[in-house]
Amino acid sequence: MTEVFSHAAGGNSNDNSIKFLCDVNLQTYDALRNGDRISPYIIRIFCLSAKNLSENKDSNLKTICNELSGKGKRSDRRQLRSYLLSLKELGELLPPEAQLKLLADILPLLIVEFGLVVANIELYRADSPEALMAGSILQTIFEIICMCQLTNNSSEEDNQFSERLIMLYTSLNGISTDIASIDRELMLRLFKEQAGSWSRVVFEAAVNKLTQCVAHATMAADSKFTITLTALLAIDGSDHTVFLTRKFSLLLCALVVDRQNITSSELFMNTLKMLETVIKEKSSLITPFAFVQVFNFLIMSTSQLGPSFSDTYFPDHIFLSVCSITSSMILKLGRYFRGRHNFIIRLLENLLFALCRPRRAAVHKTALTCWKRASWMPQYESCTIDCALAYTRLLANLCDSNRSRANLSKKRNRDGNSQGKDSALSSSSGSSRRALAKHVPFLITEYCYISLNYSFEADVLQALMPGIYTVFDIMGEHELAITNASVNATGRAIFKRLYEDYTKFGKWHEI
Repeated sequence: MTEVFSHAAGGNSNDNSIKFLCDVNLQTYDALRNGDRISPYIIRIFCLSAKNLSENKDSNLKTICNELSGKGKRSDRRQLRSYLLSLKELGELLPPEAQLKLLADILPLLIVEFGLVVANIELYRADSPEALMAGSILQTIFEIICMCQLTNNSSEEDNQFSERLIMLYTSLNGISTDIASIDRELMLRLFKEQAGSWSRVVFEAAVNKLTQCVAHATMAADSKFTITLTALLAIDGSDHTVFLTRKFSLLLCALVVDRQNITSSELFMNTLKMLETVIKEKSSLITPFAFVQVFNFLIMSTSQLGPSFSDTYFPDHIFLSVCSITSSMILKLGRYFRGRHNFIIRLLENLLFALCRPRRAAVHKTALTCWKRASWMPQYESCTIDCALAYTRLLANLCDSNRSRANLSKKRNRDGNSQGKDSALSSSSGSSRRALAKHVPFLITEYCYISLNYSFEADVLQALMPGIYTVFDIMGEHELAITNASVNATGRAIFKRLYEDYTKFGKWHEI
């Protein structure tokens, strides 16, 4: 073995070096047959010889790969995993040029093995040893492919490689939630690193194809493409910001138009996750137009004009996801709310209907067919206390953000530390609060109507009250008078009792 290493390291580019390597390959047969990984010492010989013989017409890389692949083509998954881990170690020690050569030799084999494992993985239980082994194989194949960087010359080979990588990552998304041996965070990081190295032409072609798939998706099978597109939209760097901004706005328009065609709750949840990811991680893609389209999608999706699902789902998950998106928009995109508070008030009205249920006794037809109650909500059921708490936090984020900025400016003015920027902040906060206050009477009026025709669970109502009291905090005498005039006699009694409870339990009293 020492003689083999000295020949390989010494750069003897002749037939004897290749013969030594082939002899070493044959010596690893027993290890592969037993499912053991090849010794790192042997792999070091492979790499040194591959580097020294790179100029040789009969490079040993292909010889090594053919020898290893001959041992790897077996039905025993343990032996296949050993083969793949050996190839991974080999690739990590090679220079970039040799990595590309290695991948060109083994890529067809990897694609075939990946497809076979994916096709058979559904035969196993998610927690079975066979499924865990299959997940490890799929992850190792993906890691091997991600080791190589493209040439960035926008060639046809680069386009084909990017399409294959997208196909593999999309397939992994479909099964990684069930298989514990697949590291989703690692797969996402590797995919984003690869996509970040693509040329502009290759990247835009990939995004265009995924956008077409997601824009008109209707079934659960299409949800995997949504996850892949989310990874590309949230990619680091600003090289593609202008392009992604335009594509994201167009995608939102398509989602608003085709929202009722969605029949899978999994697809809808992945779409909501895509929106939340973009808002939190790449808010620069949100233009004022996209801001409005996001609210249009959320408002219509939480009404009778929204999607209806044919699979099993939990309404609470949808409700919580919508609240999370809306809170992120308040915190990240507060500058876009000026003149657009009517959108969030309409969304809050729709969500309020999901927290209650129509009364079974003497139910009104209008209560059953109210267009503001989401089509995915069961007829006589409501969301749980967790959703009520999320709704209360959402109201607090909306109302307290303006109030806290105004109070901070007032305190600075009382302390005599006011400056021009403090006065501007106070003026801006006060105008924003007044703009929001003009719209909140509609929300309180809706609550009074719901109290007449619907019923809240006791724990839900208790969790909801702090949020309603927060709304009262920003209402002045003018807004209270508007609300009182907007309801009928029965609603006026409910409003009066609600305001009395606010003054007793919700309003801050100076000591």
